[in-house]
Amino acid sequence: MILNGLEGTDKDIYFTRRAGIVRGHNFKLYKSFCKLDVKKYNFANKVINDWNNLPDIVVNATSINCFKGELDHYLACTRGFT
Repeated sequence: MILNGLEGTDKDIYFTRRAGIVRGHNFKLYKSFCKLDVKKYNFANKVINDWNNLPDIVVNATSINCFKGELDHYLACTRGFT
C-alpha cells in the first residue's frame, strides 16, 4: 500500500498519479511510454495496469491486512471461485 502511505516508501519515486477526472478509484496511476526494455519491464511499470483495474473497496483499504483480504476476495470473484 505504497500509495496510501502504509508502507513508509516514497511513492513519488515509483509512481505518478493520474491528474484530472478519472473513472474508477482516486488512486489511478499514469503509465508513461517506454522505449527501453529496462523501464518497460520495471516493477512499477508492470503493475500499473493491474492496479488501475482494481475496484474502490480494494484500493481504499485502511490497513495492509484489510487490503489483502479485499484483494483475495476480488480475485476469487473474478476467477469464479466464490
